[in-house]
Amino acid sequence: MAISNVVVDTLSTTIFSSNGDFMIATMIFCNTTDTTDADLTLYLVPAGGTVDSSTMIVNQLTIPVTETVFFDTERLVLGDGDSVVAVSSEMDTITCTISTVAI
Repeated sequence: MAISNVVVDTLSTTIFSSNGDFMIATMIFCNTTDTTDADLTLYLVPAGGTVDSSTMIVNQLTIPVTETVFFDTERLVLGDGDSVVAVSSEMDTITCTISTVAI
C-alpha cells in the first residue's frame, strides 16, 4: 500500500496517475486553512481521456474551513494510464492524501 500527499491547485492537479492496475483504498481532502472555504471538483480520467464534464465525479463540493472529507466507502480500480485529477477554487487550501494498492 502506498500513500501520497498533494496540494490541490486551482488548475488541474493530478492526484494519482496509474502505471499498471491499482485500487484506490481512500482519498482524504482537507481544507487546511482557518479563513477560507474551498470548492473541490474531482475527475476520474481514463487513459487518453481529458478533464471535462464527462469525467467529473464531484462538482464543486464545498469543504468548509478546517474540515476534512473522506472518500473511503467504495473502492476504485484504475488501469494503466488512468488518473485522478482535482481542482480547488482556492490556492493552497486543500490537501489530498490518497492510499493506493497495486493489484
